[in-house]
Amino acid sequence: MPVYSPTASTHALTPSTDTDARAGQIPRQMTLEPSKGIPRYEDLIGLRVIERSPTVSLPMNTVKDQVTTTDWHVQPTVDNPTSAHNEAADEITEFLDGNFNANNEEFDHLIKKVVNDILSPDTGVIEKVPTAGDGDERWLAELYHLDGITMTKQLDKHGVMPEPPSPAYWQFSPRSAMKHHSWDDVIDKLGSPDVAMNYGRNQHDPIPFSRDQITWIETNPRPETQYGYGIVQQARRWAEILLNVDVSNRTYFADNEIPKGILTIAAGSQQELDRSRAYFQDTIKGETDHIIPMFDAPPDAVDYKPIQGTPEELQFLDSQQWYHKLVWFLFGLNQGEIGDSAEVNRSTAEEHSRQVFRQTTRPMLDVIEKPFNVQILPAMEAYWRVDGELEFVFEVEHEQMQELERRRQSEDLANNVTTPNAIRRDRGEEELPWGDVPKDVITSMARKHPEWALEHWGGVDGEDLPDPGVGGDLFGSSSRSPRTSTSTDSETETQERGTGNSTPALEAHDEGEIGDEFPGVADLIGNLEGEVARQIETELEDLEDVVEERWPEDPDDDRSVMVDVDGMVQDIQLQDVLLDPVVEANSVAMQESADQEADRLEEELEDRFGLVPEVAEVSIDFDLSDTFAWEAMRRRATTNMVSVEETVRNQIRNVLLDVATDGGGVGDVTAALRERVEEISDNHSRLIARTELPQASREGTQALGEATDVVGGKRWNATNDSQSRPWHAAMDDVVVGIDDSWTVPAGWEGAPDYQPSDYPRVAHVVGEDHPFNCRCVQQNVLEEDLPDDVQSLTDFRGVSVDLQVTSRQFEVWQEHARDGEDMATLLHRIANENSARQGHKLLSVSSATYYDWLGSFGIRS
Repeated sequence: MPVYSPTASTHALTPSTDTDARAGQIPRQMTLEPSKGIPRYEDLIGLRVIERSPTVSLPMNTVKDQVTTTDWHVQPTVDNPTSAHNEAADEITEFLDGNFNANNEEFDHLIKKVVNDILSPDTGVIEKVPTAGDGDERWLAELYHLDGITMTKQLDKHGVMPEPPSPAYWQFSPRSAMKHHSWDDVIDKLGSPDVAMNYGRNQHDPIPFSRDQITWIETNPRPETQYGYGIVQQARRWAEILLNVDVSNRTYFADNEIPKGILTIAAGSQQELDRSRAYFQDTIKGETDHIIPMFDAPPDAVDYKPIQGTPEELQFLDSQQWYHKLVWFLFGLNQGEIGDSAEVNRSTAEEHSRQVFRQTTRPMLDVIEKPFNVQILPAMEAYWRVDGELEFVFEVEHEQMQELERRRQSEDLANNVTTPNAIRRDRGEEELPWGDVPKDVITSMARKHPEWALEHWGGVDGEDLPDPGVGGDLFGSSSRSPRTSTSTDSETETQERGTGNSTPALEAHDEGEIGDEFPGVADLIGNLEGEVARQIETELEDLEDVVEERWPEDPDDDRSVMVDVDGMVQDIQLQDVLLDPVVEANSVAMQESADQEADRLEEELEDRFGLVPEVAEVSIDFDLSDTFAWEAMRRRATTNMVSVEETVRNQIRNVLLDVATDGGGVGDVTAALRERVEEISDNHSRLIARTELPQASREGTQALGEATDVVGGKRWNATNDSQSRPWHAAMDDVVVGIDDSWTVPAGWEGAPDYQPSDYPRVAHVVGEDHPFNCRCVQQNVLEEDLPDDVQSLTDFRGVSVDLQVTSRQFEVWQEHARDGEDMATLLHRIANENSARQGHKLLSVSSATYYDWLGSFGIRS
């Protein structure tokens, strides 16, 4: 959190009493002695040299430009500002917009200097010059930036700044941090005479400032010192390594600081060696481009061994690039933001831009806003004229952030967690008459009554609407393809496994609409269809960025050879993004199915034992996640999503290959992709939803049977209508053990039913052999050997009996109740038909117990 200098106890500014500190008349750059303030003990001038290196100046300039290109304004903080508020805000805005000091300095220049010092020594300092005069009402007259490396704090032994007018800050000479060095030594050490001279033009005594006169900004305070630790200070070591490498490279390669190699002459006398050495010294040195050395030795006796590596061998460039990145990362920037876009694609660059805004630009804007609102605006007379109801703010509306927010709102709308009107209210837009209606209702109405929706919601006159076409749908179109029975066994098999084109599966002749067979599943199908379609469309839209980046730009006669189609389609990753919503929807369908089946079995058990709700209830408890059926559902969904991913990849691969074969460019391939996206997403979303959810519903029934011992078997119930598959109709009413499987027969190959050729198939769950649009239902069958005593049901796993009366009353009820009688009805009948003496003897209870029971049920004897 940023640290700021304390504010004054009064609204007016109180300057230091030192006579040398004349308001607005002090030099901004000077060289002084550190006789005042807490010393900093750091080579601060060296920071200014490092700031000039490209490694550091690039990210610093980027951050400064991002901050200063953000618009700002002064605004009232009340909901209904008066004209006085607006006038005061305009007055302060005019002051800051180039009229805040005698130099007519631009506000952007002031902010850039402050940001520079926040990034480097972590000391952003602004001097507040008060109006002239000796009275108490001395308001802010001017603002100046003070060099952060020349400033120190004056704290007492308790770490507290003195109250005005005592000095709280001092401006001193950074040169003092380099004791025992002459000025020439300083210049030689820095290697930058111009930087050193900038701090040596003016020399005079330390200048004091009161607490009111200085706004001090730190972003990274340290516990061991009174001063912050800036980003340039943190990156200093890395920056010095890069600077030293540059100097070393110049001497290493340009000045031949190290010999390039060693020449070995194995033959010859010492005299010959001396002659060769002189020959090299006088003739060869520096002239190797056109003089060939000659030796009195055979070729095999002369050997040359290079010892000076090339830049590539020494990896100078790689190490420099690594250190560059480390420095940029410290600034919160990335390669794309600096301008190094060689390894950054468009999608990554957009995310990087949003990340830089969140992690770097926005925090720096907040750092600057706070001192202006806490220390600078409160020092102005116009601020208190409206009781301080003004604030300085940056307009942080960022294009990428707005796009991110729009995407989030779209996802919330798709997931039914918000409404169109809620989003429009956030955007400040006018609400719609139908904007608070849930999305699913809107979609359903628009689908079933498109003409009405256009007329009432879209404002289109009913007379201007086109007539329905032959299919009865709007504009003569139909959302479904006509059914056909021309699919082959191999095609049907491919469709069922999700590895081929899904269109023939959607057109199969014997699948009906999902209806009353699966209560609640129809709504889940619609929701899952929408979510799966959205995920597929998003993934394929992201693929456009990959294609645009990798598609060859230069025309070629055989573009299909150049295009890496397989590499592009591998970027399609649908398995994980589809698996989560599918498993979640399947789990809901399983739970609803299991709950409904449990209710049915509970009623069947209560009927078998003649129970009435007022006397006893049977409950079946279960945990679906602890069943084989639930694990099988997850494995099946995982396998199917892998198949869907591969199918989509194949379809997109064909699209890309067709464009490449035709020699199409980037525009052609993106247009072809967009044309197929909706078709692919619609087909697969419908196939997935109408296959997964009905099967999950049947698996919920299977899971319930596995979770309790009271279930002994399972029954296949076919719909037995004209749309049922004949091999499923043949399975109607077939019962097997809960852990056993059915064998679905063959016999319907070819026209008109086109049963796949690999039948008979085994199905552990109803419909598992041919799940798409199967409307068959699985029903559990109670164990045959159930006890005669209902309370013995508790011995079965997952079953409990909840008595609504006492145990003794339940025994009496079991022995004397007639069909349908509860305990109150039984007692009322006994009391009416018998005397009190006869009644308690008939029920075999004491008279006291008998009268107590009558009273507890409100029966008068």
